[in-house]
Amino acid sequence: MYLTGLLQAFGVAALMSLYNVYIKVGINLFDIKPLIFPGVYLLVTAGVMLLLSGPGRFMISSIKRPATWIYGFALIGVFVTDIFLTKYVSGTELAILTRVAVPVSMILAFVILKRRLHISDFLSAAIIITSISLVLATQNQDILKYIIIGCILGGIFEAINFFCTEVHKDSQEAHVSGDIRDRARVVSFVTFLTSMIFIILSYITAETNELLNLNEMLGLNILPVVNDIFHLPTIISAAIFGCLISPFIRYFQWSASLKVNTETVLTILALCPIMTLALEYPASFIDYFELKQTSFAEGSLNIILITLFMTAGATLAAYIKSYSKFKEAKGKNFWEKVKNSSKVESENLAIGFSANNMADYEVVKNTIDFYEGNIKKASDMLELPIDTVKTLAMSKNTYTLREDISKKVHEIFRNKIFYLDQLTGVENKKGLIRQFSEYQNNNIKFNLYYMDINKFKSINDTYGHNVGDIVIIDTINRINDYAKENDGQAFRLGGDEFAIITTTKKDENKVIKEIKLTVNKPINYNIDNKSGTIEPSISIGKANIIKDSEVKIKELIESADKNMYKDKKSK
Repeated sequence: MYLTGLLQAFGVAALMSLYNVYIKVGINLFDIKPLIFPGVYLLVTAGVMLLLSGPGRFMISSIKRPATWIYGFALIGVFVTDIFLTKYVSGTELAILTRVAVPVSMILAFVILKRRLHISDFLSAAIIITSISLVLATQNQDILKYIIIGCILGGIFEAINFFCTEVHKDSQEAHVSGDIRDRARVVSFVTFLTSMIFIILSYITAETNELLNLNEMLGLNILPVVNDIFHLPTIISAAIFGCLISPFIRYFQWSASLKVNTETVLTILALCPIMTLALEYPASFIDYFELKQTSFAEGSLNIILITLFMTAGATLAAYIKSYSKFKEAKGKNFWEKVKNSSKVESENLAIGFSANNMADYEVVKNTIDFYEGNIKKASDMLELPIDTVKTLAMSKNTYTLREDISKKVHEIFRNKIFYLDQLTGVENKKGLIRQFSEYQNNNIKFNLYYMDINKFKSINDTYGHNVGDIVIIDTINRINDYAKENDGQAFRLGGDEFAIITTTKKDENKVIKEIKLTVNKPINYNIDNKSGTIEPSISIGKANIIKDSEVKIKELIESADKNMYKDKKSK
């Protein structure tokens, strides 16, 4: 799932780079109104996404979320500052300057989410700040203060905008439920609300501008007038962008922020400058686009070098942060790993919301504890994806398993984990009691053999508990192998005490002799910088045959235990 998020983040970078060039060319050729363009294309985007996702939940709840409104105003702030900066810098320079969002997002994550920063975060922040400083050093001093203000505000707005996508509760719920239509629906509702805010504010601004002549008063010449709202080239170009490109930007942004995190996505977006440059450079040779005078005039080599420096740094930082995740993913190559990552994401359909959330959390947490924190073993035992287990374990009383999956997992826990011995993996005394009851209820004739390791305390005291554990594990594995070959099952009752319950018709003395021959063999160990060989031996006692069908398992164990001590004393 993490790799899918990375791929989506790269998709956002590529499409946002296309937006940088698209808006610049549109302003040059068609005089599109930059403060009207975003509102129209967001409205069209919301319509397209809602059409694809269909009616459903999250509409009312999304509108009520504070994160929705903060996202809307922050996105408007991003558009306004970007449009303001395009009057002074090229699309490539704009893409570099707005990366100030990366260090801002790191501060937000550290302060609000208490998230520990990775060394790659500091690396990317240092490279981005250096790159921004170099770009600012190339600017005309007369307009530098405007560029700095726009750069800082744009970075803050963008960081807040992405941060809202990560913490938005409805988006989190839609994400873990695994339904792509729910996810798209959340994005469409939030985008629709944002577009309405944008259009209303644009109209109010236009009316106020005409009434008070704000452009002349402020000396900006960027505020709209009422006629701008109905400017046909702006509406057409915005509708095209909103239909074909923007839905992917919005969906990938929300999805990637949850699969990885805000600062990682924004670090990858530091690739926007090189991608913008790759689009802008060939377009600059087409006179019709009128890009030469802004993007590739005097000093363009400096911008290219800064872009390459920033790209290399961002790529390195993203690689360092993602390397361990990449290694963990299954697959022979990158695309196989991404495919498997997507497969795990689809399997997270197992997660949802219900009244069973605490019960499911307890099962998952107890299973992880049983395997001493090994999430991989816990997920294998419960037959759940690792990401599902992690989500449940780290979200106490929040998420739950889908009803059918929950039932299966609880059955696994009851039938396996509850009856397993933690050290050896064989069944424990509860398992023996269950097996005894099953045989007794079905009137199946069986024998029970009770055994322990001779002088085990001496082994523990002499060689240490770690070596003692090795002796226990090897011994029970040998006993279990014998039991499986002789219509039986082995159990660890505690410490160095074991039992076999079997339906074999072999003579009891022969069974005892064969078990001893199987177990009483050298055990090699190499642990804690110690190595050597131990030659264990066991004593065995068989339960006396009792014909009373109401006999208790406790009585059988006591009978076998007495016979075992007779065997021990006879040595």
